[in-house]
Amino acid sequence: MARNEYFYIAPENCPRTDEESVGKELLLRGEEHRHLSKVLRHTAGEQVFATAGDGRIFDCKITGIEKDCSRLVIREIELERGEPSFRLVIAQAIPKINRFEWFLEKVVEIGAFEIWPMQTRFTEVFPKKMKVDRWQKIRIAAMKQSGRSRLPELKPLQSFDEIIRASEKFDLRWIAHTPIPEIAKNRAQQFEFKNVKTGLLLVGPEGGFCEQEIQQAIEAGISFIELGPTRLRSETAGIVASSIILNHYCAKD
Repeated sequence: MARNEYFYIAPENCPRTDEESVGKELLLRGEEHRHLSKVLRHTAGEQVFATAGDGRIFDCKITGIEKDCSRLVIREIELERGEPSFRLVIAQAIPKINRFEWFLEKVVEIGAFEIWPMQTRFTEVFPKKMKVDRWQKIRIAAMKQSGRSRLPELKPLQSFDEIIRASEKFDLRWIAHTPIPEIAKNRAQQFEFKNVKTGLLLVGPEGGFCEQEIQQAIEAGISFIELGPTRLRSETAGIVASSIILNHYCAKD
């Protein structure tokens, strides 16, 4: 019986097509092999799940555990398991790296499709060199923990202006800001739309968005979303807003 534990195998080490997947062998190496064999103490014959992070979940049987690898055979493949039907991209300005990493873990668990670090006027200094390997590990761990089949992409740091320009390709767009400017109150929330597939959420830093950025959002036609009466940290606001949006658009799936 499956213990519902997930292991990550890079896409290049998996069968290229779904048609050739069943019956093929997968090899777990490195940390994934150690976790399966030493930490969880799995044995041959047990069932586990593996994911390539590209929308595929492999239902596998362990056929052997060796010194440097675990051998799995694919029994079945499932597409888009654990994935929200609404693809939400989160553009988030985070003031401190340790809080950014906590945010990164949680929005992957919630179901974010992509994460865009955002530089705004009041954003604290973001590292010029992103911690690619560390942040990859955080996202992979969160993907496995939450039973997802896709690894959300973490984009390079972008400016507020760049994100506003890129926002045009999304079905719906929100900016988390309190209070909602009077001129934009007729566009608040906008949760009534149907048959939409993509959304972009902008969340500012501790100091909020500056007046110029708010005006840019209004001119771009972006809706405003309020998150209650209390003052939230930037990363908390991103998590709360993401949960609200995904719950609304995926609740009827």
